[in-house]
Amino acid sequence: SWNIIGNILAGFVYMIRPFQALSPVEIAGDFPALQAVFLAVISPVMEEYIFRRCIIERVITYGERTAVVASAILFGLFHGTVNQVCYAIMLGLVFGHVYVKTRKLRYTICLHIIINTLSAVVLPALLLRVTESVSFPEMSNMPVIQVLGEPGVLILLLYLIFLFFASLFGGVIFFFDLRERELPRQGVTVKTVFSAWGIIAFTVIACAGMYVGL
Repeated sequence: SWNIIGNILAGFVYMIRPFQALSPVEIAGDFPALQAVFLAVISPVMEEYIFRRCIIERVITYGERTAVVASAILFGLFHGTVNQVCYAIMLGLVFGHVYVKTRKLRYTICLHIIINTLSAVVLPALLLRVTESVSFPEMSNMPVIQVLGEPGVLILLLYLIFLFFASLFGGVIFFFDLRERELPRQGVTVKTVFSAWGIIAFTVIACAGMYVGL
Protein backbone atom coordinates (compact mmCIF):
# COMPACT_ATOMS: atom_id res chain seq x y z
CA SER A 1 0.00 0.00 0.00
CA TRP A 2 2.86 2.41 0.75
CA ASN A 3 4.40 1.56 -2.61
CA ILE A 4 1.06 2.54 -4.21
CA ILE A 5 1.11 5.84 -2.28
CA GLY A 6 4.63 6.46 -3.56
CA ASN A 7 3.56 5.79 -7.14
CA ILE A 8 0.59 8.17 -6.75
CA LEU A 9 2.96 10.84 -5.44
CA ALA A 10 5.26 10.21 -8.39
CA GLY A 11 2.26 10.57 -10.71
CA PHE A 12 1.49 14.05 -9.34
CA VAL A 13 5.14 15.04 -9.77
CA TYR A 14 5.09 13.64 -13.31
CA MET A 15 2.17 15.93 -14.21
CA ILE A 16 4.34 18.90 -13.20
CA ARG A 17 7.55 17.63 -14.74
CA PRO A 18 7.64 14.42 -16.85
CA PHE A 19 10.52 12.10 -16.03
CA GLN A 20 11.83 8.65 -16.85
CA ALA A 21 12.00 6.47 -13.74
CA LEU A 22 14.87 3.99 -13.80
CA SER A 23 14.95 0.87 -11.69
CA PRO A 24 18.17 -0.22 -9.96
CA VAL A 25 18.38 -3.09 -12.46
CA GLU A 26 18.33 -0.67 -15.40
CA ILE A 27 20.95 1.52 -13.76
CA ALA A 28 23.26 -1.40 -12.99
CA GLY A 29 23.64 -2.49 -16.60
CA ASP A 30 23.46 -5.83 -18.39
CA PHE A 31 24.90 -8.16 -15.77
CA PRO A 32 21.97 -10.08 -14.19
CA ALA A 33 24.09 -12.03 -11.70
CA LEU A 34 25.88 -8.89 -10.50
CA GLN A 35 22.56 -7.04 -10.28
CA ALA A 36 21.05 -9.82 -8.15
CA VAL A 37 24.02 -9.88 -5.76
CA PHE A 38 24.01 -6.09 -5.43
CA LEU A 39 20.26 -5.77 -4.86
CA ALA A 40 19.77 -8.86 -2.70
CA VAL A 41 22.94 -8.87 -0.59
CA ILE A 42 25.34 -5.94 -0.83
CA SER A 43 22.73 -3.17 -0.74
CA PRO A 44 20.79 -4.55 2.29
CA VAL A 45 23.97 -5.13 4.31
CA MET A 46 25.38 -1.66 3.65
CA GLU A 47 22.06 0.14 4.13
CA GLU A 48 21.30 -1.65 7.39
CA TYR A 49 24.75 -0.88 8.74
CA ILE A 50 24.44 2.82 7.89
CA PHE A 51 20.80 3.53 8.73
CA ARG A 52 20.24 1.14 11.61
CA ARG A 53 23.62 0.57 13.26
CA CYS A 54 25.25 3.97 12.67
CA ILE A 55 22.33 6.42 12.67
CA ILE A 56 20.09 4.81 15.27
CA GLU A 57 22.96 4.18 17.69
CA ARG A 58 23.90 7.86 17.51
CA VAL A 59 20.37 9.23 17.83
CA ILE A 60 18.91 6.73 20.29
CA THR A 61 20.23 8.73 23.24
CA TYR A 62 17.47 11.22 22.37
CA GLY A 63 14.80 8.51 22.53
CA GLU A 64 14.01 5.26 20.73
CA ARG A 65 11.02 6.61 18.83
CA THR A 66 12.97 9.65 17.63
CA ALA A 67 15.83 7.44 16.47
CA VAL A 68 13.55 5.08 14.54
CA VAL A 69 11.55 7.82 12.83
CA ALA A 70 14.61 9.92 11.95
CA SER A 71 16.49 6.94 10.50
CA ALA A 72 13.41 5.87 8.51
CA ILE A 73 13.01 9.32 6.94
CA LEU A 74 16.70 9.47 6.04
CA PHE A 75 16.44 5.93 4.66
CA GLY A 76 13.54 6.99 2.45
CA LEU A 77 15.31 10.10 1.19
CA PHE A 78 18.42 8.05 0.46
CA HIS A 79 16.56 5.98 -2.15
CA GLY A 80 16.50 9.07 -4.33
CA THR A 81 13.30 8.53 -6.31
CA VAL A 82 9.88 10.00 -5.64
CA ASN A 83 8.01 6.71 -6.11
CA GLN A 84 10.21 4.90 -3.55
CA VAL A 85 10.24 7.46 -0.73
CA CYS A 86 7.00 6.43 1.03
CA TYR A 87 7.71 2.72 0.57
CA ALA A 88 11.26 3.04 1.92
CA ILE A 89 10.17 5.16 4.90
CA MET A 90 7.61 2.55 5.91
CA LEU A 91 10.18 -0.24 5.65
CA GLY A 92 12.62 1.93 7.58
CA LEU A 93 10.11 2.22 10.44
CA VAL A 94 9.74 -1.57 10.54
CA PHE A 95 13.48 -2.24 10.37
CA GLY A 96 14.18 0.45 12.96
CA HIS A 97 11.59 -0.94 15.37
CA VAL A 98 13.05 -4.43 15.03
CA TYR A 99 16.57 -3.11 15.59
CA VAL A 100 15.87 -1.07 18.74
CA LYS A 101 13.96 -3.98 20.28
CA THR A 102 16.57 -6.65 19.49
CA ARG A 103 19.77 -4.60 19.00
CA LYS A 104 20.75 -7.32 16.54
CA LEU A 105 21.64 -6.05 13.08
CA ARG A 106 21.47 -9.54 11.58
CA TYR A 107 17.68 -9.60 11.97
CA THR A 108 17.11 -6.43 9.96
CA ILE A 109 19.69 -7.51 7.39
CA CYS A 110 17.84 -10.81 6.89
CA LEU A 111 14.49 -9.01 6.56
CA HIS A 112 16.00 -6.54 4.11
CA ILE A 113 17.56 -9.31 2.02
CA ILE A 114 14.26 -11.21 1.86
CA ILE A 115 12.28 -8.13 0.80
CA ASN A 116 14.84 -7.04 -1.81
CA THR A 117 15.07 -10.55 -3.21
CA LEU A 118 11.31 -10.92 -3.53
CA SER A 119 10.63 -7.44 -4.94
CA ALA A 120 13.79 -6.49 -6.84
CA VAL A 121 15.10 -9.84 -8.10
CA VAL A 122 12.35 -12.46 -8.33
CA LEU A 123 9.52 -10.13 -9.43
CA PRO A 124 11.48 -8.48 -12.30
CA ALA A 125 12.60 -11.93 -13.45
CA LEU A 126 8.98 -13.14 -13.60
CA LEU A 127 7.91 -9.96 -15.41
CA LEU A 128 10.71 -10.47 -17.93
CA ARG A 129 9.57 -14.04 -18.52
CA VAL A 130 6.04 -12.82 -19.22
CA THR A 131 7.13 -10.08 -21.63
CA GLU A 132 9.28 -12.56 -23.51
CA SER A 133 6.22 -14.67 -24.28
CA VAL A 134 3.70 -11.90 -24.99
CA SER A 135 3.73 -8.10 -24.92
CA PHE A 136 1.38 -6.20 -22.62
CA PRO A 137 -0.44 -4.46 -25.53
CA GLU A 138 -1.15 -7.88 -27.06
CA MET A 139 -2.21 -9.22 -23.68
CA SER A 140 -4.83 -6.47 -23.25
CA ASN A 141 -6.66 -7.75 -26.35
CA MET A 142 -6.62 -11.41 -25.33
CA PRO A 143 -9.32 -13.32 -23.37
CA VAL A 144 -8.53 -13.86 -19.69
CA ILE A 145 -8.34 -17.65 -20.12
CA GLN A 146 -5.84 -17.27 -22.93
CA VAL A 147 -3.76 -14.82 -20.92
CA LEU A 148 -3.59 -17.23 -17.97
CA GLY A 149 -2.51 -19.92 -20.41
CA GLU A 150 0.54 -17.93 -21.46
CA PRO A 151 3.91 -19.13 -20.06
CA GLY A 152 4.74 -17.38 -16.82
CA VAL A 153 1.52 -15.37 -16.48
CA LEU A 154 -0.14 -17.75 -14.01
CA ILE A 155 3.09 -18.03 -12.01
CA LEU A 156 3.37 -14.24 -11.90
CA LEU A 157 -0.26 -13.92 -10.76
CA LEU A 158 0.20 -16.47 -7.98
CA TYR A 159 3.41 -14.76 -6.93
CA LEU A 160 1.68 -11.38 -6.71
CA ILE A 161 -1.09 -12.94 -4.61
CA PHE A 162 1.57 -14.46 -2.34
CA LEU A 163 3.29 -11.06 -1.94
CA PHE A 164 -0.01 -9.39 -1.11
CA PHE A 165 -0.98 -11.83 1.64
CA ALA A 166 2.58 -12.01 2.98
CA SER A 167 2.64 -8.19 3.24
CA LEU A 168 -0.80 -8.18 4.88
CA PHE A 169 0.21 -10.85 7.38
CA GLY A 170 3.46 -9.08 8.20
CA GLY A 171 1.65 -5.76 8.62
CA VAL A 172 -0.84 -7.25 11.07
CA ILE A 173 1.94 -8.85 13.15
CA PHE A 174 3.91 -5.59 13.18
CA PHE A 175 0.82 -3.60 14.23
CA PHE A 176 0.06 -5.84 17.21
CA ASP A 177 3.73 -5.97 18.22
CA LEU A 178 3.85 -2.18 18.04
CA ARG A 179 0.81 -1.92 20.32
CA GLU A 180 2.27 -4.33 22.86
CA ARG A 181 5.74 -2.82 22.89
CA GLU A 182 5.28 0.82 21.97
CA LEU A 183 8.49 2.78 21.84
CA PRO A 184 8.93 5.30 24.65
CA ARG A 185 8.70 8.99 23.82
CA GLN A 186 11.52 10.25 25.99
CA GLY A 187 14.12 12.57 24.50
CA VAL A 188 14.02 15.28 21.85
CA THR A 189 11.63 15.27 18.91
CA VAL A 190 12.34 14.30 15.31
CA LYS A 191 12.00 17.98 14.41
CA THR A 192 14.95 18.75 16.70
CA VAL A 193 17.06 16.03 15.09
CA PHE A 194 16.36 17.44 11.62
CA SER A 195 17.52 20.88 12.76
CA ALA A 196 21.10 19.59 12.90
CA TRP A 197 23.26 20.98 10.09
CA GLY A 198 24.43 17.57 8.91
CA ILE A 199 20.86 16.26 8.64
CA ILE A 200 19.76 19.46 6.89
CA ALA A 201 22.58 19.09 4.36
CA PHE A 202 21.72 15.44 3.71
CA THR A 203 18.02 16.27 3.25
CA VAL A 204 18.75 19.12 0.84
CA ILE A 205 21.17 17.00 -1.21
CA ALA A 206 18.74 14.07 -1.31
CA CYS A 207 15.81 16.26 -2.40
CA ALA A 208 17.99 17.99 -4.98
CA GLY A 209 19.07 14.61 -6.30
CA MET A 210 15.45 13.53 -6.68
CA TYR A 211 14.66 16.76 -8.52
CA VAL A 212 17.66 16.50 -10.85
CA GLY A 213 16.76 12.87 -11.56
CA LEU A 214 13.24 13.80 -12.68
